[in-house]
Amino acid sequence: MARQKTTLKDIAELVGLSISTVSRALKGDKEIAAATRERVGKAAERLSYQPNVFARGLSTKNTRILALLTQGLHFSAFYRECLAAFETSAHHRNYYVLGCSVTQDGYGLQEYLPLLRGGMFAGVYFLDYSFNDAGMLDLSREVENAGVPYVAAYDAPDQPQGAHNLVRVDFGEQARQAVEHLLKLGHRHIALVTPWARPQFFNGYLRAYGEAGIVCQKPEHSCIRVGVIAEDQLMVRADEISRQVLELEPRPTALFVPKAILTGPLQFSLKRAGLTLPDDMAMISTKNVREFGYLDPPITSVSVDIHALAETATEMLVDAVEAKGEAAARSAAVPTELIIRESCGAQAHAGRWKS
Repeated sequence: MARQKTTLKDIAELVGLSISTVSRALKGDKEIAAATRERVGKAAERLSYQPNVFARGLSTKNTRILALLTQGLHFSAFYRECLAAFETSAHHRNYYVLGCSVTQDGYGLQEYLPLLRGGMFAGVYFLDYSFNDAGMLDLSREVENAGVPYVAAYDAPDQPQGAHNLVRVDFGEQARQAVEHLLKLGHRHIALVTPWARPQFFNGYLRAYGEAGIVCQKPEHSCIRVGVIAEDQLMVRADEISRQVLELEPRPTALFVPKAILTGPLQFSLKRAGLTLPDDMAMISTKNVREFGYLDPPITSVSVDIHALAETATEMLVDAVEAKGEAAARSAAVPTELIIRESCGAQAHAGRWKS
């Protein structure tokens, strides 16, 4: 038979106090004498009392549960690593994180809306969404209408501030750094595989050519824009993109892949087509994850520190939660770093290596 859970009533009977006094003592109420608080604490420990965190949270309007709304938690290494980083940063503030997979257009939200409206979440992270998308805008309004603070993390630098907190990533600068690096290595024809929702990558791509004083031939022709891809279609889409790249004239000698989920599939597809990295095609991706260091060859990436992103977003969100709507919206930028590995063919030029 399962052991019956200890209640406040059990503690109150043991120490000879009222349930309300015991409850206040366990919450650290300074109006309760220190000796009484200590006696109640020892009794709770003796009876192995575990408070109902959720019930306490509802009563204080802070459940200490933060929802991480993002895409592809089940199949993207980047989002899985982000979840771990956000959990760690939240735990440091005595909060908890619940990962919720909601697509760019809001699909999957219906499962979480009752919890959102019912007060389960103290705050919400939006991770890697474009608020230019109508579905995401509607989703953010649902959160606002529920009175729940939120922070948009991994967002573009040109995103309007509005009434929400932002942790910005300069996608244009990521592209500029990646393409600049490839140009310095002697590449002149660089193809770009980029998300539709992030035009900043193409702008940064062009800026790198302009700053180098090099003419970018047929830039629109070399830019392959990609939308949302289902998990079971990644390899099919990678094969299609490989064919597009190899049919370009002049043929690119390097690829920059901001659509990072395609990195591994594209590498494999190019290999099946008879090309090797970096001898026949150099490659740089974004959203650096551990697995990039173990691919053959390891993948160069231009990315942000996921832990710095999580710490910054969590500080903003928890401060907003605890200010109970009285804090002004804030924004911060997380810097970008080029992590050089073998896929770009720059071993001899590498300033620093990561894996």
